[in-house]
Amino acid sequence: MRWLRQRGKVAPGWYADLCLFDLGRVADTATYEKPISYPAGIELVVVNGRVAAERGRLMDARAGRVLRRGA
Repeated sequence: MRWLRQRGKVAPGWYADLCLFDLGRVADTATYEKPISYPAGIELVVVNGRVAAERGRLMDARAGRVLRRGA
């Protein structure tokens, strides 16, 4: 599967998607009054090796991309 090359491993030159969280604190914080709200307990989100969110703050990383079968 060519479209999955260099994925699934944390190593230099590979694409890494990681989520660092505290299992005991993970919770949805959205309500009907405030439907868009960052969840509790998610410390760090890394997409393609770039920080996408850290301690409740979204970064302007825009590092994700669509993976298409056979592309």
